[in-house]
Amino acid sequence: MVQWTNIRLVMTLTLIQGWHTRQLDFVLTYLQAEVEGKLPKGFRLSVVCSHTTHVLKLSKNIYWLQQAGRVWNIHLDKVLVRWGYQQSNVYPCLYFCKNILQAIYIDDCILAAKQEKELKKPVNELAAEFEITDEGEMDEYLGVKIEKRKDGMVMLYQPYLISQI
Repeated sequence: MVQWTNIRLVMTLTLIQGWHTRQLDFVLTYLQAEVEGKLPKGFRLSVVCSHTTHVLKLSKNIYWLQQAGRVWNIHLDKVLVRWGYQQSNVYPCLYFCKNILQAIYIDDCILAAKQEKELKKPVNELAAEFEITDEGEMDEYLGVKIEKRKDGMVMLYQPYLISQI
């Protein structure tokens, strides 16, 4: 899971290097991963039906499975590594390939690259492999508004949380 230190790191890099950002959202995240071959611990077929001749096989991951998050993470990792991305040794939610950086938080993804045209390839690759929505330039992430000021500063604030308090 991406931590705010990682997001601040990505934001700092984008400011210092003048990089461009893109925010993506994976639609129905867990359903896009193939499920592991085992049934969940404690599962009894008698709960589903009274016949012992039936077999249940899950082909897709589903939200209530205990291992759903892990299955999604493994699936996404395999795809990114296949495309040439390297996972950070320090922050497992950060991936990089040449001049492209990806930060993943469950179903949200931040892409950062030196040039805006470099972001088209990973966006197209992700769209071909997964169902995603492209939310454009990063201006809000996980309920935190991100405002790039003209003086080079970045403001991070939570207007929704402030209004609730």
